[in-house]
Amino acid sequence: MDDEASTSKSVRMNARKEVDQHEAAVAVEFANSSRWIDAAEYERLASIMAREKEDEFRKSQPALQLHKPKTKSWHPPARVPLHKRKQPDLAIPEALKSVAAPAPPPKHNFPSPLTQGHRTIKLRESIQMREKQSSMVSLRLANKDLYATLVERFRHNTTMEPASPVKSIMDVNNVHTIEDAILYFLCEKHRRNILYFQLEKQKPNDSVFRPYDLVHIPPLTQNNKEEHYVMGPTNMVHYKANENVECIPVAEWVYHSHMFDHLLKGIPLFQQLLRRRMFASWCLNVKLRLYRETRMQLCRTLHFARPHFQQALRTIHDVSTTIRRICALDVTSDATSKAITLNEWNHLHETKVGVIESQLNDAKAMVHVALYTLVESIRDDGSPDLLLEQLDNADMYKMRQAYPPWKSIPIVALKQFKQDNKTLVTQAKRDLVLLPSLFRLLQYVFTESLYFMVLASINRLHMQFSAAQGCSITVAVSFLLQDANGMVLEPSEADMLHHSMEALSRLIALSNSYSSEYRLVEYLTPREISDAVPDGHIVPGMRLVDLLKLDSNFHTKVQNIRMAIKVAFTKVATQVKSFEMLRPIYGALQDPSEELPTMGNLSNYMVNLPNLLKSIHTKIGRLDAWQHQCHKTQASWNIGFLEIHCRHIISELLERINNQRIVAHQLLTDLTTQGILQCVTSLKDAITVMDERPQTTEAFCEQRRCIRTLSDNEKQLLQEIRMVEEAYKALRTNCPAAASDCIGQFNLIHALQAKYNLSFQANIKFSKKMLPVIGQQVAQALQKFTAQCKRILNALEANATVRNTQVFATGKADFESRLNPLNEIKSELDSIADAAVTYYDYQKIMGIKVTPIILLESARVLWLEVHDVWTLCQQWRLTHAMMHAHKFIVQSWLKNQAATKDFLVRSESLKCRFENKIFFAIQAELHAFLKQLDLAVELGAPYIKPLHWEQIFKVRGLYIDQRTD
Repeated sequence: MDDEASTSKSVRMNARKEVDQHEAAVAVEFANSSRWIDAAEYERLASIMAREKEDEFRKSQPALQLHKPKTKSWHPPARVPLHKRKQPDLAIPEALKSVAAPAPPPKHNFPSPLTQGHRTIKLRESIQMREKQSSMVSLRLANKDLYATLVERFRHNTTMEPASPVKSIMDVNNVHTIEDAILYFLCEKHRRNILYFQLEKQKPNDSVFRPYDLVHIPPLTQNNKEEHYVMGPTNMVHYKANENVECIPVAEWVYHSHMFDHLLKGIPLFQQLLRRRMFASWCLNVKLRLYRETRMQLCRTLHFARPHFQQALRTIHDVSTTIRRICALDVTSDATSKAITLNEWNHLHETKVGVIESQLNDAKAMVHVALYTLVESIRDDGSPDLLLEQLDNADMYKMRQAYPPWKSIPIVALKQFKQDNKTLVTQAKRDLVLLPSLFRLLQYVFTESLYFMVLASINRLHMQFSAAQGCSITVAVSFLLQDANGMVLEPSEADMLHHSMEALSRLIALSNSYSSEYRLVEYLTPREISDAVPDGHIVPGMRLVDLLKLDSNFHTKVQNIRMAIKVAFTKVATQVKSFEMLRPIYGALQDPSEELPTMGNLSNYMVNLPNLLKSIHTKIGRLDAWQHQCHKTQASWNIGFLEIHCRHIISELLERINNQRIVAHQLLTDLTTQGILQCVTSLKDAITVMDERPQTTEAFCEQRRCIRTLSDNEKQLLQEIRMVEEAYKALRTNCPAAASDCIGQFNLIHALQAKYNLSFQANIKFSKKMLPVIGQQVAQALQKFTAQCKRILNALEANATVRNTQVFATGKADFESRLNPLNEIKSELDSIADAAVTYYDYQKIMGIKVTPIILLESARVLWLEVHDVWTLCQQWRLTHAMMHAHKFIVQSWLKNQAATKDFLVRSESLKCRFENKIFFAIQAELHAFLKQLDLAVELGAPYIKPLHWEQIFKVRGLYIDQRTD
């Protein structure tokens, strides 16, 4: 216990000694500081204050006072009843009362200044001045702390203009504590102002409560409910929400504050607290002193801590921080949060690269200006101003002759000036030597900043590519018709990898171009370079590309980006399998064989109308099912940083479905319209035919034929009407608008069908009435044709019977006169045959037994025989005449012989049922002429010599001239 007591006592004694030494040092420092004031300075300050107060008082008094002014008392801003004000029980010293609220000067009942003399006024002013000086001396002795504060506030500054110290210092911005407020209210012009204070906010770990430590705050609003104090020149009001306010004079407040401090210092526990705080403050001051000394030593020894280097390094640090904050590779756009395409991302990245390039240009320009300023400051320090030394070295006599008020430079100032210049030159040389290292540091910082910018951009891109939720890059899915299992992604994985690596390469190339080395040659002269680098070897800095090549982290990040893209597209390939159900729809819509025919390609569409209606119904059903499936299919989904959408394919499928539905509706509309038109036309034509009442045979039979055709086709017409009704029902189901357009024509079918039945019944009655008359007319016409055939048979018999053979012998037979009537008979027979066919048809149409013309066929057979006989006769006559005409001309007797044989064969094949001696004579002539031709052919043989011909002519009694050919 004794050891502990002695140890604690020695510690206290050492602490006490240390405190005394500190107080003595502080006293000495205060005596040597600007806060110390001597008696002469005090008298000068007191006279200035008295003069200022007197001037203010004189200006405040009126020139001629005719009535007694009313004194205006100051009231606090809060109206507090007198019986609720708390009056202190302590007695306030008179000195504190005068300090806190100086009373206005007493107004004696002196006569007006206008009625007094000048000497009287001067005497009164001197008396008042002496009284003020005596009161100021007493105040100074009673309030030393306040006097020291006043001295510190109103100390005369010789460097400032000779203005009023009271007016230049008394500003509301300089008020912080209650003492400052008292000084503020000493000025007469501030007597009507008020100030607001609040309790000083203590630190969280400080448990000491100081209720008299107030801090000045700006004026509060009228509705403010915070606890605060309002101070005037004489009183102070304490305001607290929902409580009565307290009003106390300022002098009493200052007194209570001093009493509170004295009471606290008299409490043992608080004394221990003060001691602990003193030791804590002492320890903190020791640490601060050591820190300050170390910092000053570093500033003296570390060259980069000099102001010039600090400014350059600060600029370099700001530029480095700006570059590091740049994020060049970003998938999302700041302007919008929606997904973008790969082309838009490329455009966004190009724009961002352009912005980054401008930022790097600005950064490089800032660094260039900082380096240029640094070099210029080093040059200025290396060549200081020597004007003072030059003036000192000049001749004193000449200087005084030129400048009479010249005085010699103090030796101490000149030595200090030379020492400062020498220090500046030495430091400039050392700074110049350190410039290469600064440039290498700059190169390192710049490269490091760009390196971290690239890594931050890559990390940002990898984070976005690896995010679980993201909607950044749009990927469109489409089909390949050639491949049954193929799909196309736009952009594909290769495109995404290519553009990502291209963006990264563009960023690295841009960063590498701005990480170029700053060369000393651009800032220093050759002489300065030789001084800065004596050996001439400048160590180059590391390039960004070399750093990235050696960095395994960079390659790992790039590989991670590639892997993230591959993983995302692998998920996309897995996810789009659910989209395969649209492939059959896509293929079916692209298949030309599935297309419906058009009206131009249909020749007999009424026959194929059921099949067409079935095809259209099936097609529309399939289109509806496909459309429902397209609407049911998810159009887009998010996979990582990709937004996969098949919206364009679904839109294309829906567009094709709508187009094909429009085609189907149009075809159905055309089929219904054409069917209705055809049925209406058929019914109208049938009604028109039935409503006719023909009176002639031809017209009646033609009507009967048309009616029979209509009767035969009535079943088909009814079937067509039923098919048109089905088509109209389908049109009304699928396309109500088109059905409403043609409902009038459709209703017309049923009206015409009823009219058709009525016309058919009326035509039946008309036919029963007309059939006997028309049958009688047909029978009469057939009888007429029979009589005409008899006449033709008689004419043919007369034409074929020829008994006078002399006519042919004399050559006067006119074969043309025989043949021309035959041609007329032929025409007549043809007309009779045509008419007979027509009437046979009439009989069939009317249901009458067909009565054929028997003589018509006999006449036709007889005409053929007569015509063959006379034709053979005429042809032989012409051929024989031609042979005789060319008998003296060389001709082919063999051909004549063959032609004659042909005529002979034809004549034998003909049979003449009548007596025709001309035909018989021609047959005999053919036999005789054929014999002569045989002889002529034999005589023309090669073995017949000219001698034989001479003998023949001699026998015939002919003579041939040998001279003729």
